[in-house]
Amino acid sequence: LALLTPAQDTPKSPAPPTPNGYFSPVKGEELVGNSLRKDSLQKLWENSSLPIDVYRELYQRPVFNLLQCVQNVPASPDGRWSYAGSFGDLTLQFTTTAVRLSRGYMFPPGAAPEDQAMQSTVWQAVIFWSALFHHMPLLSVLQGEMLNGDGWQPGMSVPAHPYRFRFRK
Repeated sequence: LALLTPAQDTPKSPAPPTPNGYFSPVKGEELVGNSLRKDSLQKLWENSSLPIDVYRELYQRPVFNLLQCVQNVPASPDGRWSYAGSFGDLTLQFTTTAVRLSRGYMFPPGAAPEDQAMQSTVWQAVIFWSALFHHMPLLSVLQGEMLNGDGWQPGMSVPAHPYRFRFRK
């Protein structure tokens, strides 16, 4: 089952080289290329009760969009999550774990079993979305700038030009 469906692009002329200290923006589909992220998406799919087309729209596409908005920023200035792209890795691991663990619980707590069964897909989506955005406050300490001088706030938009970032003091 191939969950990833890269967009069909027309051939483009080669982009000019990115200056030292800047990163080139990358599409979400490309940002899920490493084994950890592919594994996380596969586990999300395995723990989903949605049809594949709904899963792609409500889970996979938001993951791609979030990864595009954060690009390769780290989650922390030092420690385990300080490497390039660690914010995306942290977010996907956390989200996958939350969705997987939630399968062992019935929501809403205390409701009749038939109500819980009827609402399970909705609650699973609530848990997915909550987990997906749980670490967003970590991005508030990052300051981004694009090559053309415009500001870029990681997590809020996709950089349109090569970009760089730093942790605020």
